[in-house]
Amino acid sequence: MLRLLSEPAHFQQAVDEGWTVSVYKDSRLILSGHPIEMFNRDTVKIAGTYFFMEQCKFEGCRTVLPHRPAVESLAPRVRRRKQPLPSLHQASDS
Repeated sequence: MLRLLSEPAHFQQAVDEGWTVSVYKDSRLILSGHPIEMFNRDTVKIAGTYFFMEQCKFEGCRTVLPHRPAVESLAPRVRRRKQPLPSLHQASDS
């Protein structure tokens, strides 16, 4: 899922959810595939580089994984044979 990041809430969501971000300047791709390290009202730090918000456009990519069943549900169920409980009335060999 791609989303243009323009509001502080968008950047915060990208940070919280670990989105990767592409940075464009003058319609050219400058950087792609890195998470946001930090941001403030003027700049965004990605891969150790600061980008000015007014000069760049930021596109976030949120990876949505298909739902997969839990590993436990894939494992075959093993039935254990019930062992008879020892009788309390059995004589011991003493």
